[in-house]
This record gives sequence, structure tokens and C-alpha cells, in this order.
Amino acid sequence: MYRDGAGPWVTPERVSTEGYRLEVTTTYDVVAAWVTSEGTQAALYHFADDRFPTIYGSLPGPTSQPPPLVQVTGRMLQPGAVYMRGDSAMSTSAPWPYTLEVASGTNTAALVAVGADRMLIRRGIDVSSPAALDAIDLDSEGTPTVAKPLTLVNGPTAGETLSASLWWSGIGVPVSLATFRSPPASLVGADVLTMTFEARTARELRYCLGWYGDDRTSYALPPALTGVSFTETGDIAGATWGTVPPMMDGVALHVIAQTAEGMRLVTVEASPSWVANTGATSLAFDVSPPGFDPSWKIDLSGPYTRTLVAWRNGVRPDGIDYLNSQVFEAAHGAVARPVATRTIRPSGIRQ
Repeated sequence: MYRDGAGPWVTPERVSTEGYRLEVTTTYDVVAAWVTSEGTQAALYHFADDRFPTIYGSLPGPTSQPPPLVQVTGRMLQPGAVYMRGDSAMSTSAPWPYTLEVASGTNTAALVAVGADRMLIRRGIDVSSPAALDAIDLDSEGTPTVAKPLTLVNGPTAGETLSASLWWSGIGVPVSLATFRSPPASLVGADVLTMTFEARTARELRYCLGWYGDDRTSYALPPALTGVSFTETGDIAGATWGTVPPMMDGVALHVIAQTAEGMRLVTVEASPSWVANTGATSLAFDVSPPGFDPSWKIDLSGPYTRTLVAWRNGVRPDGIDYLNSQVFEAAHGAVARPVATRTIRPSGIRQ
């Protein structure tokens, strides 16, 4: 359902399998809902120009068993660290043995080894069963690296904890800004390298995912959302803010509860043009269009989580970083924490 300004709710004309026609003249709202075996999602979108919104469901799919772990063992002849498929090992003495527990699979895996001033990557490792690898000798196999300290603009405050990683061939290697050594071009090949930075507290998160290039030494975290408070009015959860970081592609409120029937998710998203046109400083799912099932709302007397998030979409060809700034709360005994993964990114509103 949608409405033009404060007009009546209307069912849009379906023009294709995934397309609908909306006729609007001013700010407009769209409500969509999904019901699956995993739960329900109700979403309210606010827009203010003629760009057509992209709306999609974000409920989790059916759970599946993760692949079994297999052991990958070997030795490294120099002090350093090895990384492979989510596991790592390190030592300050040498030579030293390592044992990694990595996800098995039919696709081959890569291993990254990092020393004081050399690194290497081994590709095509068969992980369909436990594997014993040849010894790693960075002196003979590794490629020399050069220190290239990074600068982080708008870095962590005294109350925030900073973490940073270089993601290379699907492997996240922790990064120290002051002592960063970049992978030599001979080891990169056609890989896409990204840097991730998180500055977080128990309630707030600021996140940057930036494309890495040989000549890049500076990244920037987004400013924090300020003046954020969460509200409960009857069965309506809401959020207010003082300022939204500039240069963002949208602001959204996510309210999530786990029920006996599955996950229940209520989302409100607003484009920057709508915020600018209306002067809004709050979001809430405060509409009930015809056909809307009240059971899709969340019981605010039980445990649930709520997150206010502003984001900027990353565009690799243009070198634009993906940014995410959010404030999180767990209500009535819910247990969770803010996450910076792309799964929380709203649906790419750009206007």
C-alpha cells in the first residue's frame, strides 16, 4: 500500500513480477509486509521524490548446519601469524607449529602468513579433509613489505574501542594503524582488498568499509548519531535523534523480536530528501493502512532490540566507502549487540 502525502492509502498497480506503479506528487509513504515460515517483517518507507524505492525482505532464511571443521596443520619458521577461513594462530618465537580449525568444503581455501617484514599467500588448499601443509619460510617464499602507516579521520573517542582489519582473499587480518604493512602487488593479483574499521561502545557503533589501494593511507569513520532516544507509545516503538551524520543515504529504525512463531521485524526507513522536506527528527511505525495485520507488530512488553542506523552505500568503481553509524538498545531483557555486517544495511535508499 502507498499514499501520496497525507492522502488515502492505495494499492499500487502491479506492472511486472517485481514492479509496481506509484503515482505521487509530493512526499509519499509505502508499506510492505512479508510472511514466511521464518517469521514476519513489516516495513514503512518514507520518500520525497520520483525515484522508485527498492523494497526487499530481510528475514533470515532457513537455518542450516554449518560445514564441519577440519584441521589444517603446519609449521612456520619465523615469528608471525597465519590466517585461514576464520581461524588464526600466532607466535613470537620460532620455529613454531600451528593448528587451524577451518570450515571444510569442496572449494579450495587460501592461507595468509604475515611476519615482521614479509608476507605470503598460499592459494588452492584442499580442505575437503584434514591437511598438513609444507613449512612456511617467509625468508625464502615471502615477499618483502614496507611500513605504510594509516590515518583514521574522526577516529575513536576515549570511550570507544577500535578494531581494524584488512580483508584479503576472504581472510580478515587485524591491522595496526601505526605499523600497517600493505600487501605487495605481486601477492594481490586480481584480489579485491577492503579495510574495515569499527569504533564501538556497548550502545553505539561507527563503521567504515573502504576499498584498499596501494596509494591509499587515509580512511574516515562516520560521525556519531547524537541525541538518540527510544520510545514506546502503546504498541508503537519509535526513535528520535538530534543530528544525523551528513552525506548519508538514509536513516532507519529496526525493531526485532524472537517469538515462538519465528522472528518478527518492524522497520521504518527514510530517505534524506524526506527528512529534509519534513524536518523530521523521529521515526516510528505509526500507520495502519487497510489490510495491515496488527499481529505483525511487536509485543513491546516482551524482550526485543531496537536500533537507529544511518548509512552511506559503498560504490566500488567510484571509490565511495560504505559507512554505518548506529545506536542500539536491548529492551526488557533482550540480549544482543550492535553489528556492522552488511545484513543490517537498509535497502539502499539513495534520494
